[in-house]
Amino acid sequence: MSKKPLKVNEQKALQKRLKEKTARKSRGTGAIPELPPYTMIFCEGAKTEPLYLGEIVKLIKARYSAYAAQNRIKMDDLFCIEGVGQSNKTLLKYAKTKAGKHIQCVWVVYDKDDFPKKHFNEAPRLADQLSKEGYTQFYTAWSNECIELWFLLHFQELEANISRDCYKDKLKSHYPSYTKTSEDIFITLQCHTGDAIKRAKNQHQSFLAGTEPSDMSPCTTVYQLVEFLLKYI
Repeated sequence: MSKKPLKVNEQKALQKRLKEKTARKSRGTGAIPELPPYTMIFCEGAKTEPLYLGEIVKLIKARYSAYAAQNRIKMDDLFCIEGVGQSNKTLLKYAKTKAGKHIQCVWVVYDKDDFPKKHFNEAPRLADQLSKEGYTQFYTAWSNECIELWFLLHFQELEANISRDCYKDKLKSHYPSYTKTSEDIFITLQCHTGDAIKRAKNQHQSFLAGTEPSDMSPCTTVYQLVEFLLKYI
């Protein structure tokens, strides 16, 4: 049987059938509620972010593997994560070249770090522009200053703008075994994820509409990507 990605019209037809089938079943039967969209996640970092997000994607793949096998869906096509090691603006351009026509969602994950403010601020606008050009929708999940802010919010609120080294020190006071190459970050933090989402969302919404991302510090929109993924676990 062919394992090529489903065409766009085939994806929509399959999702419609699954939705109709599930609607006929009562809740609590273990039925799969919705087929995830074909998604690619491109991370600026080559280690930390792919390892963390990869743990969530593993849980999604485990849930849908049997259904996927019955419906000519290859799980590695349904969800793909790549650590690219490029800055935010070039990361989006790279993502555009790598995303096939069947891909419904593309997320790019990056930190402020030492990149120019202009590039950091332009990335979300470029994602919106790319979304208007075709079928694939592009989204940004950024952190100002770094991904450790998202991890730290699992344990505490943070309002002060601090250095990257301070983020790591504060995080290790709660999570002593943390390293950027830890392979169990999501599992370790999972029970606090709801708290992190609430804190990150409140933090993000505390800034005035129209504020540039470079002026939102501390702030992270990684919570939006995590919320998206958790829907399918």
